[in-house]
Amino acid sequence: MGFPFLLAALLGYYAVYKQCTGWLQFYGFLLVFLVIPMLVTMILSFTVTTYTVQNHVNIPIAQYVTDYRIERQIDWLQESLDCCGKESYLDYEGLVFRYRNYAIFRGPNGQKVTVPRSCCKARELIDIDTQECPRVYQRVLGCKFGLASFHTKNSLVLNILGPINITMQIACIIFAFMLVRNIRQVKKHKTTSETVIATCQNQAGLPPIYEYAIASNFEYGIAPPPYSR
Repeated sequence: MGFPFLLAALLGYYAVYKQCTGWLQFYGFLLVFLVIPMLVTMILSFTVTTYTVQNHVNIPIAQYVTDYRIERQIDWLQESLDCCGKESYLDYEGLVFRYRNYAIFRGPNGQKVTVPRSCCKARELIDIDTQECPRVYQRVLGCKFGLASFHTKNSLVLNILGPINITMQIACIIFAFMLVRNIRQVKKHKTTSETVIATCQNQAGLPPIYEYAIASNFEYGIAPPPYSR
């Protein structure tokens, strides 16, 4: 979301610099469309709980050894969240790995469990002969709990900064449309002033010096003196 807001800010700066009401209106409507996804995200952060996240997590562990794309995605997830499996590393028990992209964990009863190498924090320390990962580098927590922890941390930030950010964006939208109104009023007043001055000049047939005096007086609210040839 950062890049669209940057473009919107540059557009708003250009519109203010050029005093272009059309671009300012477009800037205001653009902010409205950008704020809507932020508002939806903030509402979800208040309503979606950690329990909901845990119950709706679906990690296809059984397809890890048959689908290369799922393998890459699960590896990325496990390395990013520092986890292994859905509930725990024991979810991989019984799977047959076709390639050497695996490591060996020792279970609670001493049994060997074959897991992906991404479940080991330090792949370079995996034993070449036995493929065992040192216990201190084993990721044993399931990704379901890692996702729940990730949601808890980020929802706290969203709950604090989200309302502040949205309030600032709404203020920018209001100020943009207020500025459009003010610019139009100034342009209308300027056009009216120029029309009145031009009418006076045409009716009186004033010389250039007197025309300048009338324009200056009219600008400061001073009525022009009567003129006679």
